[in-house]
Amino acid sequence: DFSMADIDRLSREVPQLCKVAPNTQKYHIEDVHRAGGIMAILGELDRAGVLDTSVPTVYGDSLKAALDEWDIMRSPSAEVVEFFKAGPGGVPTQTAFSQSTRWPSLDGDRATGCIRDLEHAFSKEGGLAVLYGN
Repeated sequence: DFSMADIDRLSREVPQLCKVAPNTQKYHIEDVHRAGGIMAILGELDRAGVLDTSVPTVYGDSLKAALDEWDIMRSPSAEVVEFFKAGPGGVPTQTAFSQSTRWPSLDGDRATGCIRDLEHAFSKEGGLAVLYGN
């Protein structure tokens, strides 16, 4: 059983490496993508030593294999860089990949960028608190 106590414990062990609106107005979901997306967050958690990357994933053989391919801080392919440069087109659409706007560069700044490394984490004890009582 996974309980609120487990969530509280994990939050104290896992650093908060990213803040996105509405938590902050500085960064939005498109900024997370430009910084490497979920794979970049997982890559930083791996470098912080809090992930077991031997686990299998839906994407591939292991989380390590997925991170080796998709984490922009590890020598990404040109295709991966181009994927994460996708920017907001400013045109409402319901068709995936129907616009071609690209950022000029990725956000790989792990000190002050959207996604931080452990040394520059928004909080080293996570960003979630479980409150007990009434």
